[in-house]
Amino acid sequence: MGYTVTLTFEKRPVAVTLSAATLTLASDGGGSGVQVMSFRPGHDDHLNSTVAMIPYSPLAAGTYEVRFAGTVDFGQGPAAYDERWSFTTVGASPPPVQPQPQPQPGGQLFSDVSPDHPAAGAIAHLVSVGAISGYPDGTYRPSSQVTRAEFAKLVVEAAGWTRGTGEPPPFADSAGHWAAQLGYIQAAVRAGAINGFPDGTFRPQDPVTRAQALKMAAAACGLREEPAPPGGYPYADVHGGLWYAGWTQSARAAGLIGGAGRWPLWTSAALHGDTHMTRAEAALLISNLLSR
Repeated sequence: MGYTVTLTFEKRPVAVTLSAATLTLASDGGGSGVQVMSFRPGHDDHLNSTVAMIPYSPLAAGTYEVRFAGTVDFGQGPAAYDERWSFTTVGASPPPVQPQPQPQPGGQLFSDVSPDHPAAGAIAHLVSVGAISGYPDGTYRPSSQVTRAEFAKLVVEAAGWTRGTGEPPPFADSAGHWAAQLGYIQAAVRAGAINGFPDGTFRPQDPVTRAQALKMAAAACGLREEPAPPGGYPYADVHGGLWYAGWTQSARAAGLIGGAGRWPLWTSAALHGDTHMTRAEAALLISNLLSR
């Protein structure tokens, strides 16, 4: 799990109680509590003269305040102890935030997104609200893929959900990942936007698919799965046997995808739900979400 915070007594006590074992992130200004497991001598024999706490998830970068309190008895009766200190650590971080792009000659924000690009308006919209940025070389790379963690972050911020900073990571493979340390994955799980895979993983670095992305976006709008209308689902390759069929119907009806939204997205006859989403498509989908 990363860090173990301990308080060791100089000699082995007869008895120790532990009434408080807290770890607080002080550097965020809000004093966010970190969920921990606590241990005392007798609870776990190998600790001997030590009380300890272990955070449920790796710690993000910041300054933390520690408190251990309880009673200790060295054979002359119990006495209270209340020990506090702080420490600073460097944790895993998300990709660095890039400065807002400035228009280039001809009005382009990015050298690889021309004014007539299908996603140019949506990209400009997201830049204007601070939701996305490009790369240091002045590109946006609209054809590049988006990871599941990156898209979860976009959805959480677009929906305005409270991040689950300090909450245990909900998937075995998300512990230590920046999206879990900053609480984006926890927030998306809490809202029902993501469920993970049957093996208990989230696979944060995998490319997000169209189907996965539209489900997250639909959940961010408060939508639920809808049955097929009398004419069938809106795409020729979407049928009732697919897990995302009902989400496709609700997303299409709400204008998140298809031709009815502010920015048309996936307007052809087939959805190709298992196709990896591009950064351009992510901009279109999130912009439609924000425009509702």
